[in-house]
Amino acid sequence: LLRKLTICGGNLRCDLEMLAGLPLLKELVCRRNKHLSGNLNSLLALKDTLEKLIIWGDCHNVEGDFMVLADLLRLKELDLRGANLRCDLEMLAGLPLLKKLTCKDNGCYTKNYCCKVTRMITGVQC
Repeated sequence: LLRKLTICGGNLRCDLEMLAGLPLLKELVCRRNKHLSGNLNSLLALKDTLEKLIIWGDCHNVEGDFMVLADLLRLKELDLRGANLRCDLEMLAGLPLLKKLTCKDNGCYTKNYCCKVTRMITGVQC
């Protein structure tokens, strides 16, 4: 069964709900796909397996409650620079395996805030 899925650019229309059919998925990478849509709640279908989540660049149709990510306890890498989400990033401190966090400076967060939270959660400087 599929363990890594990368969706990059193009005109492929995808919805996060499709992830329910991929119960062993460990890595989901979506880059520059303006047709990616759906709600973050769909990620809960992967809460026991997902280790890497990247939604990067022009994936602005992804929505939902950022708090859902706190239930993805196996998450090691998180990059949401392409999603229009805003939350208190410090709530991610409860993810015990998270080692890499990338957030964007887009008016929602300043670079200093992103670096502070990244350092607090992962112990790594940005």
